[in-house]
Amino acid sequence: MQLSIIIPAYNEAAILPDTIANIREALASSKWSDKPCEIILCDNSSTDDTQQVAEQLGIQVVPEAERQISKARNTGAQQAQGQWLLFIDADTYPTAALMNDLWNTIQKGYYVGIGTTIKVQGGSKWNQLRMERLNPLMRWLNWCGGAFILCEKEAFEKIGGFSTDLYALEEIEFVIRLRRYARSVDSKFTVLYKHPAITSGRKGENTFSSFFTVTFSTTLSIIWLFLHLLLPKAIRFKGNPKFLGFWYNRRNTTK
Repeated sequence: MQLSIIIPAYNEAAILPDTIANIREALASSKWSDKPCEIILCDNSSTDDTQQVAEQLGIQVVPEAERQISKARNTGAQQAQGQWLLFIDADTYPTAALMNDLWNTIQKGYYVGIGTTIKVQGGSKWNQLRMERLNPLMRWLNWCGGAFILCEKEAFEKIGGFSTDLYALEEIEFVIRLRRYARSVDSKFTVLYKHPAITSGRKGENTFSSFFTVTFSTTLSIIWLFLHLLLPKAIRFKGNPKFLGFWYNRRNTTK
């Protein structure tokens, strides 16, 4: 198996068919068309028909009872057979051009991880700007969001996957460790930008409540991330998802 695509999902029954169709189209129309690939969905304790929809779409489904993005990604990775692990959020998909870029970068032979910038579709204008404003920073700092991130399976296992001490921004901490590992084996991590991954802006409605939730959740998650990075391992503490409503409140299942 060449590539394992891992999708963490919580209450994503409504959007899942479009996401899977777009992923399959990108694979079929790119250099991955004749490569062995699998799609694994980790159902993160959904209360809707996410599991049933995924099974109807012919996707392998694995359960993860604890509501945590890190655990969902790690659980999906444990079932993966591919040499490469591609983590894609349930509301995100690549274009064929991005998948070609991914293939061409892998073939250079010295990358253990690859991220990408994003293009936001739908949602409020302020949320689109909020999300896309990070693209230049991603390129400059050489890190990426968790919506679309590729990692060599051996490297993933060597660094221990995503940290389960973090309930948000875990992808930043993951990339920090992945880049450190890459340097230790004379490899690299890079962020692609010519053909961004397409992701949804649906979680940023034009309401004060939505704006407050985004701001509060993001600020708190940044504080927890810095504490995680700065404190000795012996005295680190886990974040609490009940304060991170932007990611962990009951999901709006509309597209």
